[in-house]
Amino acid sequence: MLSLGKMRSAARFLAADSRRLLQNQQPDNAADRIAAIFAMSRHLTGERLLISALVSNAIHTLGCKEVDHLILSGQLTAAGKKRILEAMDRQSGPDPFGIKAAIRGERYWVVVWLRTQINGPAGSAAF
Repeated sequence: MLSLGKMRSAARFLAADSRRLLQNQQPDNAADRIAAIFAMSRHLTGERLLISALVSNAIHTLGCKEVDHLILSGQLTAAGKKRILEAMDRQSGPDPFGIKAAIRGERYWVVVWLRTQINGPAGSAAF
């Protein structure tokens, strides 16, 4: 399993670097950092744990805030727009953060845990 805290920290680092690049008049490089944030969000969708899906959503939200900042700066180029849209499109669909799979995964682990707790003739009474 990935370290979710480190993933969020890395996404924040990319967001800060995007703003630095924007201040240095490098909007396409800033757009690359934002696209990487969206890729990180997508990477967490296969974990099948609810916390991973929620962190994926939080990282995606950070990416959206950075897109807003880039747009408001007036420096967004056609190439930067294309990179960001491509990155965002890769995570589109009916369940972009894998919430349904995460709930199924959580259900599986709870059932497995409960079965180990109530194993044996007196297990349910002890539990």
